[in-house]
Amino acid sequence: MGTLLWFVLNQEVYPCFFYLVTFQIVPLKVYGSESAAPGNYTITVTGNDGVTSGDLDVGLNIVNSAPSAPTLVSPLNGALGVSTSAQLSWNAIPAASGYTVEVATDVGFTNIVHSNNVVGTSDTVTGLSALTQYFWRVRATNPCGAGINSPVWVFVTDAQYCNTSTISIPSSGVATPYPSNIVVSGAGNTVMDADVQLTGLSHTWPDDIDILLVGPQGQNLIVLSDAGGSSDAVNANIIFDDSAAGTVPDSGPLAAGSYRPTNYEGIDTFPSPAPVASAATTLSTFNGTDPNGTWSLYVVDDTGGDSGSIGSGWCLQIASNPDNSPPSTTAPSITTPINENGTAAVSGTIVDPDAGDNFTLTVLWDDGSLPEVFNYAAAPAAFSHSHQYLDNGSYTVGLLLQDSAGNPYFESLSLTVDNVDPSVNAGADRTVTISETVSFNGSFTDPGSLDTHTIEWNFGDGHTASGSLTPSYTYTAAGVYTVILTVTDNDGGIGRDELVVTVVDEYLIYLPVILKP
Repeated sequence: MGTLLWFVLNQEVYPCFFYLVTFQIVPLKVYGSESAAPGNYTITVTGNDGVTSGDLDVGLNIVNSAPSAPTLVSPLNGALGVSTSAQLSWNAIPAASGYTVEVATDVGFTNIVHSNNVVGTSDTVTGLSALTQYFWRVRATNPCGAGINSPVWVFVTDAQYCNTSTISIPSSGVATPYPSNIVVSGAGNTVMDADVQLTGLSHTWPDDIDILLVGPQGQNLIVLSDAGGSSDAVNANIIFDDSAAGTVPDSGPLAAGSYRPTNYEGIDTFPSPAPVASAATTLSTFNGTDPNGTWSLYVVDDTGGDSGSIGSGWCLQIASNPDNSPPSTTAPSITTPINENGTAAVSGTIVDPDAGDNFTLTVLWDDGSLPEVFNYAAAPAAFSHSHQYLDNGSYTVGLLLQDSAGNPYFESLSLTVDNVDPSVNAGADRTVTISETVSFNGSFTDPGSLDTHTIEWNFGDGHTASGSLTPSYTYTAAGVYTVILTVTDNDGGIGRDELVVTVVDEYLIYLPVILKP
């Protein structure tokens, strides 16, 4: 047993003006690794040729099983208005060497639209459709194999409008075209949130780029100026979003990701036909305006010597108050509290002022089970759906509703599932002699099918036993003993039962003896 490592030894010889480099593959076996705890270890290998020596640190990662399921982080389960270039993230699993990410349009993952293997704990999914439900899951992998999938989460993308034509950025001056336009039609009458995506941005000196976004009602915002430093930006997908964690780094690099609008050197002047740039600093400057009409992106390189392009154009992600009203639910409720292994029913009525809409209701049970999808042809529509909860806990049940126009609605309900104590049977009372071994036969039931349990016997004479429902015990003194069987579940629920063991002295049988004369 042990771990076999392979090293390449380098031997150099220098005859005259020539040199010869030879290599030798040498195995090194590390003994004792089979008994080492899982984790990361550093092994220092020392080589010595009789004259000099050198050390090499080698990392050794020991795992003993496939990794557990990751916990999903973002976007939240049931999230609305997610970008069509969605940023997915999850918590790290200590024993994982990588992760497989899957996104599908159905809860059964028969139509997977994105599958990717990554090393870190995030992934960017591009090319998603607007106003569409997507289901996603992640599983961790390591040398022992693939772990189980995470619970499935769902999100709904926002409305998106794109111009995929390349924007060429010269070494100095205005881009081609100038401006690049997107015509929005059919959106609602009021912007509630707007994001901008640049697809495939490349430039040899990103700090030269100035970008102005102008809305159809005249509001404008510098989304990027004098940021990103001098390091090359290469085919980066950049999202500008007021809710992003940070801005583009001043000194770079300009890497793919989500950023807040960024301008480090004041209000720039853009050549005509661009308007005078405003002092606005956030995309919320467009909130409350009508999104329908022409949106323009003015791109300028303000310093000579470097050039670039936005290879696949740009997109607008717009959440608006639609002319077709979103659906909602009235009087939603859930049966709470319930006992573990019990059934909770969620009910309510789907309402929508728009005639002719039909609806998809996705119920997120929040216990690791798959979401359930139900279809309704018209509103108002009463619904009632039930689900069994195998373990106690606090759950947030989500109702994700979407009409045929794509308008989403989300509501959550709180559910409490109570733990139930085990029901214990220690067995019947017993009478035995001192020398007799008592074989106990206890039992218990617990509706919590996912619970684990500890078992403890107290024999009433100061001795105990644990771990078995059927221990054997021999008493060493006569007496009456109260024996207690205690079963405790992993949630703190306790069940007890008693029996009485009466221990008597061994019986003496006297036989008559007849003596003959």
